[in-house]
Amino acid sequence: MPLHSLYLWLFLVWASGWLMMALARRIWRDERVWHGEFAPADGGLAAGRVLALVLWTLLVFWFGYAGIPVRISAFLGLSVLCLFGFFAWRERDEIKALTQHRRRAVITSEITFFVVFLLFLVLRGYWPGIDNGEKPMDMALISACARADYLPPPNPYAANTRLE
Repeated sequence: MPLHSLYLWLFLVWASGWLMMALARRIWRDERVWHGEFAPADGGLAAGRVLALVLWTLLVFWFGYAGIPVRISAFLGLSVLCLFGFFAWRERDEIKALTQHRRRAVITSEITFFVVFLLFLVLRGYWPGIDNGEKPMDMALISACARADYLPPPNPYAANTRLE
């Protein structure tokens, strides 16, 4: 993997947490639902990263099944997530106040993210093989999805059929 791809993935996942923080704050701060017990200390920063990845994956999946080519649907999904960045920019004063008030939790969340990212990077760097278990099947499905013009992708194990 080229080094610039690593930096791009790191930046995209890191920035997605900050872009989705406005939505994550709204989801997890509702006192009627959570009663203040489970509200994240970092204001939803870590949950925003997971939420961004889930939303982007779902949007690309739904666009692909609607007949939009996969490469275009990935950019459409990314542009929809940028819309949430507008909401974060609109609430920047509240987010700034929250991060200053909960500085320790935000710093802990950021450190945890970078440590886990580097841990997985080191693990995949030392053991990159796809020669055991279900990894060959995973790689076949990922390659089929990457080469597909639209969803469902072609079945890598059965010619002239699509994964349903």
